[in-house]
Amino acid sequence: MPQFTFTVGDNVHNSDHFPIFVSRADGVSVTNCLPKYLFQRADWSTFARLAVITKNMVDTVAIDDAVRYVTETILGAANAAIPQSSTRTHRLRKPWWNEECSVAYRRQRKLWGIFRRRPTTDICSVATYIHKWTNIK
Repeated sequence: MPQFTFTVGDNVHNSDHFPIFVSRADGVSVTNCLPKYLFQRADWSTFARLAVITKNMVDTVAIDDAVRYVTETILGAANAAIPQSSTRTHRLRKPWWNEECSVAYRRQRKLWGIFRRRPTTDICSVATYIHKWTNIK
């Protein structure tokens, strides 16, 4: 079963070809991210006040129950005192992006920075820069 469906648009949008629209075959378009705790914005005094672990919580019950009580106490205090990041994605992820794309993009930015600092109209000089910097690991 294919993961994506391709459709051809009917408007060229001032281009020389019709656009191709790619969508996921399962209909999922946006995924939510897991929230992360924003520790730099935490109210630590509130957390310390709410995350009190007493000896009675762990001595009088079975070990599994004690672990559950301590975990619930810490998570409850964290949820009350530490804000979390948004679960909304800010941009759509590219499913085809991999580590090789990341390396190529970093290299492109590095080369553009070199060319921007030392602009030249000599294409041989630019090609020399690119060849020199792309062979460095």
